[in-house]
Amino acid sequence: MTDKVFGNNTEFGIRYVPGWKAKDSNLYFAKLHLLLDGQLIGNKNETSLVGAWMQAMQNILNLLTQDFEKLYHDEFENRTDAEIFELIYKANQLEEEFDSKSLHLPVLKNEIWVNCNINLDETIDAFLLSMDCEG
Repeated sequence: MTDKVFGNNTEFGIRYVPGWKAKDSNLYFAKLHLLLDGQLIGNKNETSLVGAWMQAMQNILNLLTQDFEKLYHDEFENRTDAEIFELIYKANQLEEEFDSKSLHLPVLKNEIWVNCNINLDETIDAFLLSMDCEG
């Protein structure tokens, strides 16, 4: 089957490859992936439960349009991108997991990880997506 892109391949899009409907249910499966700056995010052969994937996208849209301030923390001010991402990761780590290069950074509440980490499906892809906003 051929894939279809909603949006575009070079900036932002969603790649869709039709799948199948589970017998005796209303569950639909397909290959769904974000395309960011020409890069397909995830395993291109991974199949997703369409309803779960679409709900994850809706949750991200709601965060961006209704709760954008949740992607910001005062500790992000005047930090490099690497430091901001480390602050996000650190908010979901045990102390023994901290990168030795980031011990000088504070540990933020776990809600920073929850808000800035993107989960698109119930499986784990090869990519970790995080969002941050510097004011």
